[in-house]
Amino acid sequence: MKNFHGLSGLLKKQPLAPSCGSDRQARSVKDQKVRLDSPAVRSVEADLDILVLDIQPISRAGVASVLRRRWVSCVLREADSATAALTELARRCPSLVILELNLNGPSGLDFVRQMVALHPRLRMLVFSSCQEEWYADRALRAGARGYVMKSAASETLLEAVAQVLAGRIFVSPAVADLVIARLATRGYSQADQTAILSDRELEVFLLIGNGIGTAEIARRLRVSVSSVECYRAGIKRKLNFANGAQLVRAAVACVLAEAAPRKPDPEAPPEGTPWIAW
Repeated sequence: MKNFHGLSGLLKKQPLAPSCGSDRQARSVKDQKVRLDSPAVRSVEADLDILVLDIQPISRAGVASVLRRRWVSCVLREADSATAALTELARRCPSLVILELNLNGPSGLDFVRQMVALHPRLRMLVFSSCQEEWYADRALRAGARGYVMKSAASETLLEAVAQVLAGRIFVSPAVADLVIARLATRGYSQADQTAILSDRELEVFLLIGNGIGTAEIARRLRVSVSSVECYRAGIKRKLNFANGAQLVRAAVACVLAEAAPRKPDPEAPPEGTPWIAW
């Protein structure tokens, strides 16, 4: 397996201080790999307070069920919106926030940035249905400490929680490869071409690429049609498209390119190997 340790130094620096709950959670783990049954992880269980932010009740229940397998006595709180999460944070700052990026109102990335500003020591782990090829790097730069796709195994989520609580960044090997390649070269993937877009513009761009019309985009994002048109205008301006047809062709091409199977890396770990952290 490739050695990804130390890669976090190449990313934009984010606070590695303990979360705003308890100093006991700031104990460092010397081992490169954090075991779920290690004393360092067990020692924080009594004080562990996790907030799950997701608009879907079944998703929140599923995350809670998985976490209970390992941290039986931890405090688990739920929020169905950014507003509800802010209320919970005002009541008591948790050890960790696990959040979906698709939220009603402001995007999850906006929420992450807001939390970094309000609570610099708060640790956040994204657990989302949004494709990691497009959003993992943005989430990390916004201030999240890890990214897990909802299609991942439950053991992956448990490992990610343990790693983030230990002060590390957690992503899949595929995302680690993408980050390294983007730092080493330019134009490694179609996603690099959209790096100058805002988070909302990227959402609109990808929806266009998936064949979604303006009215439906407005409904999904809970914004007005005129707002979507403004986002489309911003995309055309930033990416130098002469007209809407060029925008649509480019969006479709980007979506298809990212969906295409990548050539297998001979040095990559076998399929099914757990995700790594650094």
